[in-house]
Amino acid sequence: MKIRTGFVSNSSSSSFVLFGRPVSYQNIIDDTCEHPVYMFGHEEWGDGEDVFELTEDMVNWMRDNPTWNGNRFEFFETTKMIDTEYHYNVEIDKEEVFGDNSKIQLRSTNISHHSTSSLDQFIENYNRRK
Repeated sequence: MKIRTGFVSNSSSSSFVLFGRPVSYQNIIDDTCEHPVYMFGHEEWGDGEDVFELTEDMVNWMRDNPTWNGNRFEFFETTKMIDTEYHYNVEIDKEEVFGDNSKIQLRSTNISHHSTSSLDQFIENYNRRK
């Protein structure tokens, strides 16, 4: 039998800090991002937001469906993502994040454990609102 002695939560979300910079929908379509891009779907599922890394399939679907309005969503190019439920004191070097003199932003969010994770879910959740 295993006994957990640390913090136990019934939450359906986890707290994260993302290091990166906002990017436009056009940056994604034009493939100008060098690092993973997360989409903030602005949907609350359980205790958190629908925040997920865009897959190549999702980006290809966006390119193949030019009438889909991606400008209404927030996209964040991310070089580092930290689960703040387990990491409290984190040091980060600006060079580690982008390797140049780019300004970085920190984005704190509660990400739902039910966030979009496949192309089918992406289409089901976000194609209905054109």
